[in-house]
Parts: sequence; C-alpha cells; structure tokens
Amino acid sequence: MVKNLGFLVFALVGFASSASADVFTVPPGLAPGDTYRLVFLTSTTTVAASSNINYYNSFVTNTADSVPALAALNATWTAIASTEFVDAATNIGASTSGIYLLNGTEVAASTAALFNTFHTPLDAPINVDENGNGVPETAVWTGTDATGSGEPGFELGVFGVAGDGDNQKTNSLAFFQGHVIEANQFPMYAISSVLTVPVAVPEPSTGGLIALVLAALLLELMRRKKSSANR
Repeated sequence: MVKNLGFLVFALVGFASSASADVFTVPPGLAPGDTYRLVFLTSTTTVAASSNINYYNSFVTNTADSVPALAALNATWTAIASTEFVDAATNIGASTSGIYLLNGTEVAASTAALFNTFHTPLDAPINVDENGNGVPETAVWTGTDATGSGEPGFELGVFGVAGDGDNQKTNSLAFFQGHVIEANQFPMYAISSVLTVPVAVPEPSTGGLIALVLAALLLELMRRKKSSANR
C-alpha cells in the first residue's frame, strides 16, 4: 500500500509541477477567450539562398515543433521574412491580436504595430528563443523593411546578398540594418497563427492532493477489509 501510495503522490505532484514551464504559451494577464500570437527568435540558423518562402516557413516550423509545449499548440508558424515574390506582411497575415515573446512580454499590439517601426518602436525586441531563453545580439535573416515589405534588391534568395535585422533593436533596424552574403548562417523570427486563451483548468492545490491521497488510502483499507471478510 505504501508503495502504491507513494507512486500516487509522485504522479500527482508531477502533474502539478509539469504545468509550470519556462515557456509562456499563454501570456500572463490575458483572459479566457482573448486572442494572441507568439513570436520567437530561432536558436537554429540557416542560410538565405532560397527564393521560396516555404523554405523559411518550414525552417521556423521545425524549430517550433522541437519544443513539446509549442508543438502542442497545433499552431501554424511562419517566418517574418520576405522573398522576391512574398512580403513578410503577407506571409504572416494581418491580425489585431497582441504579439508576445515566450517569456510573456508583449512585442506589439497587432501586426500593424509590428510593421510600424519607422514611427513607433516595438514594445520589446524579439530576442527570446523557442525555449524561452534570451539571445545575445545577433543578425537575423529578414529581407524585409520596417513596413513588412521586401527590401528592394535585398529580399531573401535574390542576388546573393540579403537584408538582415538586429534582434536587440525595437526600431526599423529590427528588420533591416543592412545586407550580407546569403551563405551566412543566421537565425530567423518566427510567429504563430492567432491563438485563443483556453478556459483555465485549475491545478490541484496542496489540500486537494492530500484529499486525493486520503481517499486512495481509504479505498485501499476498505478493499483489504472486504478481502479479509471473504476468507
């Protein structure tokens, strides 16, 4: 009985603690039914030689899916990037939902605010990776200007050089600070489709866990008493 009871306690405590993670898939402060999007900087890197936007979307999707908490969202992940044929604003789609880092910090109130850095800075730089870790200053492949359009001549996969941004900036440099050779290995910005805050499911409290353990103990005692009476 003690062995079984110990396993039950371990399972219940494990369930409660597993609900806490370093990655905020639901930003703090939002209410059930609110919509939002998540954004991160990939910890992985790639070259920028392809002119096919699907290459970059697949790249960020694979990075997101490597994190169980993100894969469980069943979100669509797209790159904040422009090729000659697809602008970043078109690729990620317009939305009025807030955009948040995986540490819970808001980056922008909407995609319109995200692509308005010529006039209004982002609320925070996009400097947190898919695991919720902060990333030191680095160049980021975007091929995009501050309006979400391709930077003419420097879209990804065009002329051997492409536009890059700076992950520590909140102004237009977040998306375009210059251009470098496409063979360089840099990370990318990834953004989710629109998500909805689910109805909250409360975690078992300490008192609730004790009650469950006592109930299990009582059932075991009753089973043993019945077994003894039938002998």
